[in-house]
Amino acid sequence: MTHLSHSVSGSEVFQDIAEGVCSSSQAGLDLCRLVILEHSVLQGHLGEVHSATRLPGLTNQVFWLDSVEGAFVLRLPRPETLGLIDRAAEKFNLEVAANAGVALSPVFCDPASGVLLSIAITQKQEPVLPADLGRLVGRLHQCETRFKGEFDFAKLVAAQMALLTGREDLLIRFAPLAAALAGLLPVEETGLVCSHCDLSPGNVLSSAAGPILIDFEYAAMGPAAWDLAYAVLEHAYGPRDEANFLQGYCETGRAVPSVGELRSMKVRCDALSALWALAQSAQGNDAGDFVAFADLRIARALKAADGTPSL
Repeated sequence: MTHLSHSVSGSEVFQDIAEGVCSSSQAGLDLCRLVILEHSVLQGHLGEVHSATRLPGLTNQVFWLDSVEGAFVLRLPRPETLGLIDRAAEKFNLEVAANAGVALSPVFCDPASGVLLSIAITQKQEPVLPADLGRLVGRLHQCETRFKGEFDFAKLVAAQMALLTGREDLLIRFAPLAAALAGLLPVEETGLVCSHCDLSPGNVLSSAAGPILIDFEYAAMGPAAWDLAYAVLEHAYGPRDEANFLQGYCETGRAVPSVGELRSMKVRCDALSALWALAQSAQGNDAGDFVAFADLRIARALKAADGTPSL
């Protein structure tokens, strides 16, 4: 169904299209126009929308919109993620980060639906340098207003494991890493900071004004070592780039966690990423090969765990 019908509500049509794959630009445009009808305030920001181009996204449907008011990015949650993310906390944390100058400020953000509208940024061709990302993360960790929510590794692991109930084929893949996690030394308590918690390359934009962060779905108060370890892993930094990244972080006045703490946290980062990916597969998310994603991180974590001090 690609148009409004007098016999059904806009919400029902929106769900019909969202549950399918927007395989054509017209289907994506129709979906975006329906969302704009559902949220009339969007019409004031966008005016007439001429085109909607699908952008990469694993847990959301993301569209680049060209409208009479300019270019924007519209984020729509995928149906299988509804209720799994605290959208009120996301909005609050995003606004705190935007006020600190480290995040892209939203044009419109509705916690009830998860719909988010931002101004589109044309990225520079050059990637973000490791030292520049380190400085950006340092500024985030210096935010004085506390984020809502608290990063709790054990609870996050338990939540993802619960989504794998009955999927022995997926649980068996994670079993060796679960055993390795049980043997790791506890994470050193060094205080919690405002953390992004998902510093993958796709969440760091290279703008003309410098790097900026997007996607605060999982942001919370967390240990500084998590953001640092996660960024090093997901940006595939080698020893030199990792050193430059941590040096940039230090330049903001932040202290770098110990080598042992970072090494241990890298194992935990890959473990949670792997569990998340397996849970996405279990829920039927077809946006990518999540099992292959998980297998790569499980193998990397097991290799790192071999050289990590244990109990």
